[in-house]
Amino acid sequence: MTRPHHHNRPHYHQGATSATPLLYPSARHPPPQVSRPFFHPLYILDYLFTFLLLGFSLYLDAVPEPFHREFQLNDPDIAYPRKGESVSRTMSWVMALGGAMLVVTLVWVVRLVWSFKGGDEEDWWSKEEGADEKQWWMEVVLKDVHHALLGTFLSVTLTFFMVTVTKLLVGRLRPDFLARCQPDPITLNCRSNDTSEIRKGHMSFPSGHASRTAAGLGFACWYLVAALGVGCFDGRRPEGRVWRVLICTLPLLVVLYVAVSRLQQNMHHWEDVSVGALLGFTISYICYRFYYPSICEGKGLAGRPKGGEGKGPQGEASEERPDV
Repeated sequence: MTRPHHHNRPHYHQGATSATPLLYPSARHPPPQVSRPFFHPLYILDYLFTFLLLGFSLYLDAVPEPFHREFQLNDPDIAYPRKGESVSRTMSWVMALGGAMLVVTLVWVVRLVWSFKGGDEEDWWSKEEGADEKQWWMEVVLKDVHHALLGTFLSVTLTFFMVTVTKLLVGRLRPDFLARCQPDPITLNCRSNDTSEIRKGHMSFPSGHASRTAAGLGFACWYLVAALGVGCFDGRRPEGRVWRVLICTLPLLVVLYVAVSRLQQNMHHWEDVSVGALLGFTISYICYRFYYPSICEGKGLAGRPKGGEGKGPQGEASEERPDV
């Protein structure tokens, strides 16, 4: 069936189907895309529910008393000395959210520079000669940035909620719990007047710092993998591509640093940071796939935000998929 031509749709040449990365020139040819606004009104509900979940998580993190485990004075796992934090709670939030946004910004800076130098019209994000400048910014650039922002925010918030609930239910003691509690040798009742620190001493598992940074920077990692084409394991020649893999590992190094710092400062056991980081990475991928196709999606779709484009059941570009 012949489909009507729409002048607002970007034109793509047909032919090659190479899986070249999307950050730099590509020979991929995406299917026609339905022109849609970058911000659907229903996104307001997404932000509303995410903020409500964040507020509820902050309440759980500050008010309810966690499960109190019994302990012994001769338990070496909780007898470590108190140390200062090298990565504060606030800094972990900045790393998770700000770090991801920094990655997205840098990717678009490179894309814009490449586009101004001539670029490649086959890339899904490229602006065709003579195309409307405002429309391109709204439907391509801002759409991608908005999806990345909302996806990162959802990833970090959902991880924070899951971790906080687990902390309250498990009530595992931190390695420096005895130093926080200063228990009476007879009754084992805490003699310290700092009830806030004692409460935190019962919330070791899993690590909030490790999970939070893994949720935010994990999303950034998936974003980079799709932008650089690292996730496409096909028959292409591999030479000259190692640098792409190294770039994708940079967010992971930050997560590793935060996780190790929690061990060095006697704030967590190794199981706490391991499970926390794994949980954060898992949720980050779920949230990434909620707003983006698979990192190894073919036909130029990897790294291209969802929103009405794609293939219908008959193999034609579907216009019936909701932009939500």
